[in-house]
Amino acid sequence: MVVIGYRWNGEKYEEVFRVDGTQADEKSKGYLLFRKIPIDEDYITEHMRSNFYFLLIKVHEDGTSEVIDDGYHMRNRTHRGKFVESILRRETSNVSHQITRIKEEVTRVESLAKPDGVTVKELKDQIDVLSLSSAISILEKRYRELWEKEPLVYADAYINFLENVGDYYATEHNKEDGIRDNLGQSFRDPFEEWLKILDGTDYSKQRAVKYYSEASRISTSVSMMYFPEQNCPDEAEKYLKKAIGLAEKIEALNGPTENHWVYFNNLGTHYYETYRPKEALSVLLNGLQYAKNDNARTVLFHNISLCYADLGDIKAAVEYLIRSICLHYSTQNEYGHISEYNKDIERIINMTQEHLSDATALRIALDIVGGNLTQTEACQQLKLINLEEWPFSKALWELLCNHGKLENILTMVPGECKSVFLDILAR
Repeated sequence: MVVIGYRWNGEKYEEVFRVDGTQADEKSKGYLLFRKIPIDEDYITEHMRSNFYFLLIKVHEDGTSEVIDDGYHMRNRTHRGKFVESILRRETSNVSHQITRIKEEVTRVESLAKPDGVTVKELKDQIDVLSLSSAISILEKRYRELWEKEPLVYADAYINFLENVGDYYATEHNKEDGIRDNLGQSFRDPFEEWLKILDGTDYSKQRAVKYYSEASRISTSVSMMYFPEQNCPDEAEKYLKKAIGLAEKIEALNGPTENHWVYFNNLGTHYYETYRPKEALSVLLNGLQYAKNDNARTVLFHNISLCYADLGDIKAAVEYLIRSICLHYSTQNEYGHISEYNKDIERIINMTQEHLSDATALRIALDIVGGNLTQTEACQQLKLINLEEWPFSKALWELLCNHGKLENILTMVPGECKSVFLDILAR
């Protein structure tokens, strides 16, 4: 479709802009800012109506057309009619010719999707009619189709293309920042509102984040195909590291995403499953800085606990187990339904071979909350634990057996455990 906007300058119609497909090709030098913004036709109409007398002509691919104006020009029907008729004749012919060229170019763009990959620069050299964003979308779709059929054959080409597109838009975003700075307050035009929209949406930055995110998602999917499915851990590791690298590009451009921690958890879990707990621990601890919600921290605490247990650091293993279970309990567990935690507690006890620790005390606490243990029975079991060595055990003893003040007791345990202690008091 072609959309052409005209403004009446008092003597004749003056072409203000034209849109071929979805991309602007404005006449004013200042409008170069908007060449990468998909044009909203409704916005164009409303904006022109509110700013100046206008005439909007649309020519569709099927040969139909629309003419919209604000009514002002109806006073001069003859001039308007002849002008519109000449434009429609010209543009209908142009559209028909353009459609043929577009179809040919789409086929050429799709043929670029090969296992050895393609860059945005190479793609730009192959297009004439299509806008770059349209060509990128076409090639992305074709790569996705090929990857879904032969994932391991097209994985690298698909991921690298998505990353390269992200790099392209990130560079464009930096250029746009520079243009904004240079324009300052000098940009005055009927379309000034569009500059505000550009500043508000950061179109190129959003596109960069979109393509980086998709590339990291595909990288993660490919890693799981290699391990455990095909038992190729080295290949899987390569793609997990690639996903983290892409996530870091997003962070540099737009800050970390809500799921940024997942990439670190995936790589850390991979290291752990391939018997490298030291490497796993380093990655998982790094991921904690990106864990912005309770679910993320619960998962990371749990996996960190396993790493410490494998490395023989019993106290740290038990501490992170307690933090994981207490946090999950406080945010997701229904009151009284605590049996789901026994498996995790037993696993750490067996891994550490420490049968009288804070892990044992946590099980005692949860049994009290669940109504499976009396206060007297709990105190008898807590006596068996070295209270000076295990802070959670001592805090529980002070609460149940020594009737200490809650505010003092809570300073002895991780903050995640507050809900457990409050529920014990409620029993």
